[in-house]
Amino acid sequence: MEASCRLQVYPRSFKDANGDGLSDIAGVTEKIPYLKTLGVDAIWLSPFYPSDLADGGYDVIDYRNVDPRLGTMDDFDAMVAAAHEAGIKVIVDIVPNYTADKHVFFQEALAAGPGSPERDRYIFRDGRGEHGELPPNDWISLFGGPAWEQVPDGQRYLHIFAKQPPDVNWNNPDIHEEFKKTLRFWSDHGTDGFRIDVAHGLAKDLESTPLDQMDRWPCSMASATTSRARSGTAAKCTTSTVNGARCSTSTTRLDSPSARHGSCRSASICMRAPTSSVRCSTSSSPKRTGMWTRCVRQSSSVCAPPRRRTIRRRRG
Repeated sequence: MEASCRLQVYPRSFKDANGDGLSDIAGVTEKIPYLKTLGVDAIWLSPFYPSDLADGGYDVIDYRNVDPRLGTMDDFDAMVAAAHEAGIKVIVDIVPNYTADKHVFFQEALAAGPGSPERDRYIFRDGRGEHGELPPNDWISLFGGPAWEQVPDGQRYLHIFAKQPPDVNWNNPDIHEEFKKTLRFWSDHGTDGFRIDVAHGLAKDLESTPLDQMDRWPCSMASATTSRARSGTAAKCTTSTVNGARCSTSTTRLDSPSARHGSCRSASICMRAPTSSVRCSTSSSPKRTGMWTRCVRQSSSVCAPPRRRTIRRRRG
């Protein structure tokens, strides 16, 4: 299997080509020859679309344009051409779990009101309580606070992350068409591939169980030695040893709709036995954030030679 070197580039801080204090697409183009000398054969561009930066650029206002602060579509085309000439492929980040609240779809949803086809593009629900004063359930956003934000007419929309990007409803065909159009657009502009943000969380089961009865915990980790089942949750764990690596893998079905964690999540912990004088490890582990257990895949491989002891002489 041929080795490959792929570099993630955050265009807003990579290289400022025009000296305005903000990095840009032209800056990426300028650094293409340098990236080639490093042996990079593909770059993955983090979101460079128009955004209010409530979520670092992942709150996208327009999926088929370049943020004017970063350049133009001509700048993007020039970057792709330079990358291809250097033998470097271009992968762009697509964010299909939510849009910015300034996206045209969300603005149409707010204007159309409850029960409208426009509002069905997102996940709107009525509140609980006599006057709808309570959220649909007690889910907590990964950014803190309730995962439901109220709009002036009283309904609430779901946002697993910041409140500015509302989660979209992937059961709605308009959403499918919007992102098909987006993928075609960037493919037509020379993009070689896509990185899909929160791909495992796009489908959300909000119907099989009443919202207020769903588990408030968006992610649960199964023990590597225990299989357990409870209402709405089934865990299956296996342990194996392959080529000197002991791997425990668990696949957990969750009854939470967490976008980053999804309704089905696999987690693995693999420790590779040292070979020669190199130690390597790859792990995926849970991290706790506030009241939520956040499952973060750490797809980092650490391969480093053993530490060398350094003896320093005292000065006279």
